[in-house]
Amino acid sequence: MTDKLRGTKQIFCFTLIQGLKSKSIKISTIILCAIVLCVVPVMTLISKDTTDKEQSTKIKKVFVLDMLQSGMNFTDSFSELKSDTYGEITYEDANINLSDVKEDSKLKDIYKFEKNADYVYLVISTDGKGFISQVYYDNESKISKKDAEAYSEFLSENFGTILSEKLGITKEQAKVLDSETVVTFGSELLADEETKDTHSATKYSVIYGMMMVMMFVLAYGGERIAMSIIVEKSSKIIDMLLVSVKPMAIVVGKICANLVILFVQIGLLALSYFGSIVINGLIFNDGKIYLPSNVKNIFNPANFAGVSIFNIILAILMFVLGFVVYGMIAGIAGASVSKTEDISEGIKMYTFILIVCAYAVIFFISGGMYTKPGIVMYLIEYIPLTAVMFVPAGILTGYVSLVSGLISTAILCVTVVLVTIFVANIYESIIYYNGKPLKIKDIIRISKEKKAAGKRGEM
Repeated sequence: MTDKLRGTKQIFCFTLIQGLKSKSIKISTIILCAIVLCVVPVMTLISKDTTDKEQSTKIKKVFVLDMLQSGMNFTDSFSELKSDTYGEITYEDANINLSDVKEDSKLKDIYKFEKNADYVYLVISTDGKGFISQVYYDNESKISKKDAEAYSEFLSENFGTILSEKLGITKEQAKVLDSETVVTFGSELLADEETKDTHSATKYSVIYGMMMVMMFVLAYGGERIAMSIIVEKSSKIIDMLLVSVKPMAIVVGKICANLVILFVQIGLLALSYFGSIVINGLIFNDGKIYLPSNVKNIFNPANFAGVSIFNIILAILMFVLGFVVYGMIAGIAGASVSKTEDISEGIKMYTFILIVCAYAVIFFISGGMYTKPGIVMYLIEYIPLTAVMFVPAGILTGYVSLVSGLISTAILCVTVVLVTIFVANIYESIIYYNGKPLKIKDIIRISKEKKAAGKRGEM
């Protein structure tokens, strides 16, 4: 196997330099970065949630429940907040006896709402790191979700001031506590007694979004690998490369180089997003960092219950392993074509496999099957080609346990080894092939012939 990888470094350097010099990669990266720079300001405009534009509200009263039983006078502190929109709201103690609340109590049993209620409950609690403010409202009351969300944002923006100025907590502590503020909506809970995950809708968006990004990366990176092999093979560049390197080194070197290019692009996009936040603050908040509520909801800590250093490393490892598997498939797809006019035929094999797996994961996520363990969830988690699209997001959002994540990673590692052995066995025959585009059955036939030839050689 080591001999078959001879020349990997040369191919890696050659592909990396060519990729970084490529006009198409430069242009696509610049366009993506420009789009990302506009994301936060555009979302702020869409939400119309800037600090200088407040909305009218139907909230007349807020019942405050101090779950900490800290003795701090939250009702008076909130009553003193000045606002054209929320200045007329009255604040009262919720008078809920926490000792009467049982473990199996439903939310509707704790928070009582009258028909057409014009009030909400504000619950103050902690996660051990800082304060958490939660706003509960009834979906059948006069108050809409948008109204509750706007009020929650108002509280979030002023929570640090209340903690530092009204309740005697230092500004340094208040900043930390304010960063931990979480907003939830009671209507989703009160409408369904069995629902315990107050951020399920946002988590769905997070998981779906991460899956789409993963699919885009695999499609973009894999097709780039396949097309570069097709172009080099048809232009005879591959023949010159094969003088000093082994065929297997070509696909491994290209996979590694494209991984590096992808990480560079991801890094640039991350910097662009940070720049987008800074630009948003300059435009809408006098230079101070400002995020609209819809962005805050996405990055709410409750949506990333599984985030830890180990889990982040595990998610990145799964991404790398998954990219290697798909990259190997892309390498075979590219080598199966001899002429540039047949590029679509070569890409078709890779695209077909990617689309089938992507649609399976989309169906799985859209059906909400990721929330409860079952046969479908285990299949998605443990089949390598689908696991890479869901498990990293599932680990970070807390829907996939650490044990399942480790099992999925182990299976993916074994798959990488098996796919590498398979590709090493047939790649030399395919890369030298000239003729009509090979189909999957032709590749399997070549693999069987190579095995049979190997056994005859041993005899």
